[in-house]
Amino acid sequence: MKHLFIPAIALLAVSTPALAEQPSVGQTPDTVSAAHARDDGVNMKRLRDDVKARKPRSSRAKGEIPSILPPLPPMTAKAAVPQDWPAYKPVSVLLVRDAYSVPTFISEKNDISDNGASLSYTRNGIANTQTIAGKGAVFYAVSQWIPPAGNDPNVVGLGHYSLVSGVEWDLKTKNNLHQTTGPVSALFGSEFLIASPVIPLSFLKSNIVYTTDASDGRAQIYGAEFAWQPVAPQFRIGTTTRLSRDLDLWLGFYPTLNADYFHVGNSGDFTNLVTGRDYLWIGPKVQADLSFHSGILERYSFFLKYFYLYDALNGGGQNVNYGQVGAKAKLIEWTDPNGDPLGNLSLLLRYTNGTAVRTLQQNNELYAGVTLKFGNVPDPSKRAE
Repeated sequence: MKHLFIPAIALLAVSTPALAEQPSVGQTPDTVSAAHARDDGVNMKRLRDDVKARKPRSSRAKGEIPSILPPLPPMTAKAAVPQDWPAYKPVSVLLVRDAYSVPTFISEKNDISDNGASLSYTRNGIANTQTIAGKGAVFYAVSQWIPPAGNDPNVVGLGHYSLVSGVEWDLKTKNNLHQTTGPVSALFGSEFLIASPVIPLSFLKSNIVYTTDASDGRAQIYGAEFAWQPVAPQFRIGTTTRLSRDLDLWLGFYPTLNADYFHVGNSGDFTNLVTGRDYLWIGPKVQADLSFHSGILERYSFFLKYFYLYDALNGGGQNVNYGQVGAKAKLIEWTDPNGDPLGNLSLLLRYTNGTAVRTLQQNNELYAGVTLKFGNVPDPSKRAE
């Protein structure tokens, strides 16, 4: 039986196992064994083990690598995947986060882009000044899983798509709130989960972006961002895997290969950019996180982001080199009627250093404060119940 399961495992996220290999609804190892009891030469122990191996299991409960796609409904040998099954209907969600997510918004990890938007207030009584700083993003995501059409590993297939639009900001106001600085970006993005004979699973992402400065809106920076995110669970790439069963500690590791093209119509407040210049930044963006899924440490998590993008059109003269590391502790959490996380208020400590994407602004900032996260991608398996 081994050779029958290899193609199905390779296309787990976009295709179903061969229907002829699945036992009919209601069959058990005992009934299948009885049906073959009169056949000469049948290895009954192996037959029983093979049937047991086909039974669906919950991988996350056993600490294994979780599936990316929602589980399929029960099917007989003649049944096709129902097009109106709840897990394949479009869903939409409003997301409040700290920034546009490096990983895809729709994946097996429901709390993707874990950090919330932040807001801080400082008053200097001697100088009689006030400062408010805010960093965050609001996005609206529409997503749909595509029913699998077959299990041929030589066919390129689309398993999922999402459309994500929103606004991202990183602002500071000074001098009695009369001066506001920092970038504001409007984005429209798309994501596609692709299966192919060369690379079993990967995500393709693209964004159209317009960025300006909050002070007077003179800056005009517009372009497009493209990213490829591989999914290789056996190497812990592009997914979440358990590191410790005793601590219920999980690692999420999401590297992407990026090509960001921008034209600067007017540099405005972003003095590191050159008006009239085109930029093509190529390189990796990496996001990783450590989180506890149960126990006394469940409210704590750690994260890291690192971007290195080479300035290909200008000989590396203005590269992006950006890093961020931090820790978070949930203070309050809200859930929806199904018990799924809806939002939380968290205590966040983060350190940011380096040149930012799109604006090349220099960062060297330590932030400690409260963040608000709202909205989660619905769990496809729960929608299927």
